[in-house]
Amino acid sequence: MMKAFWKTQRIVVISIASLCPFALNANSHAIPIGAGVEILDLPGANNTVDTPSDGTTDQSRQNIDITFTATLGAGDYMGASWTYQAGQTGSVIPYIARSTGPQTYEILAVGDQEDIDSAGLNVDVTLEFGGSNFTLDATTELFAGIVNPTVAGSQNPIYTNLASGSFMDHDNNADGNLSPAVVGGTVDGFGHANLGRSYAFSIEVVPVLELSGDFNFDTVIDLMDFDILAGNFRNQDTVYEDGDINFDGTIDLEDFVEWRMAFDAFNANGAPAPEPATGLAFALGLLMVGLLRRAPRT
Repeated sequence: MMKAFWKTQRIVVISIASLCPFALNANSHAIPIGAGVEILDLPGANNTVDTPSDGTTDQSRQNIDITFTATLGAGDYMGASWTYQAGQTGSVIPYIARSTGPQTYEILAVGDQEDIDSAGLNVDVTLEFGGSNFTLDATTELFAGIVNPTVAGSQNPIYTNLASGSFMDHDNNADGNLSPAVVGGTVDGFGHANLGRSYAFSIEVVPVLELSGDFNFDTVIDLMDFDILAGNFRNQDTVYEDGDINFDGTIDLEDFVEWRMAFDAFNANGAPAPEPATGLAFALGLLMVGLLRRAPRT
């Protein structure tokens, strides 16, 4: 399903204290920053890629989307996922930043580097963001950024629409001075500030869960939550309340492992355990037997 697309600045003001905490505990309430892949579908789009490397030159780029931003209230947040479309091979690192001055930013969270090969071109790709949580002490405007490793042969793989009508703070490695993607680091020195274009990527930001693993929002982690997770096993295009505890859009064994850790931690802190206490282990055992029976034989 295509996300809604705004031709003007996207601003979402959320104060965690003013909303029901459980209403925020799902990636169906994720806040997107960055133009997204929809930017490539605008009427009159002029889609291309940045200058490719000849295999030895460093054509790395730094880009911060200054049009499609989100303003969030004080609280703890995380990058849940990010989406992109690439038109050439290369490596790219996504990050989340806040402004500290004109064309100057502080990096709040850095995602996992993605190495894109020819099989990943010309398709919309959504990945888990990775990286650590971050805290906003006050209402803050967030910006989505990408940077490429500054090494010989580097090039920016992400598509750009030169006729998007929106703007980026953009820099290339011609001056050898791209800011690295480091939490707490400063991004500045843009050779092309307010450059008219958009890049086809976005980052989904969500408030940090107050009780990860509580899929039915009843303030406990118990077998009812396990039933939700088990009932959606192997489903795709899922959200948190389906049991997708790691926000990757698929419910698999990683979700079961992470949920079991959350269950154990919840009960170790003195919370009431489900009755009977052996029920969870028994249910997990039955699940594993079912998975083994359904696994394809080689």
